[in-house]
Amino acid sequence: MSLLARNSFPEISNPRIQHEPKNRQLQVLENLAALRLLERLPEQPMITALKTAQMLQCAKPTAIKAIESLEQANVLVEITGKLRDRIYAYRKYLDVLGQDTLPIA
Repeated sequence: MSLLARNSFPEISNPRIQHEPKNRQLQVLENLAALRLLERLPEQPMITALKTAQMLQCAKPTAIKAIESLEQANVLVEITGKLRDRIYAYRKYLDVLGQDTLPIA
């Protein structure tokens, strides 16, 4: 587990989590997936749910929840406008990379 995840969710390493209600356990796992995704976004700033599930080695519904969490936090932006096969961009990161660059003519 990464240092960021450990510091953000100390309850994950606490054995008491095993006695928490099932929905609380799922919430912690989904938040952990969102943190893991956040750590990987600089190397893959444009993602899909399938690519996220592969990157995080998790189920697609968990990947979707992680994406939704980061979308609600304004980290990811959906750029296709479609209902299926959506692509999400780490827009602020891409904007920083694009500063002071010349457009392709």
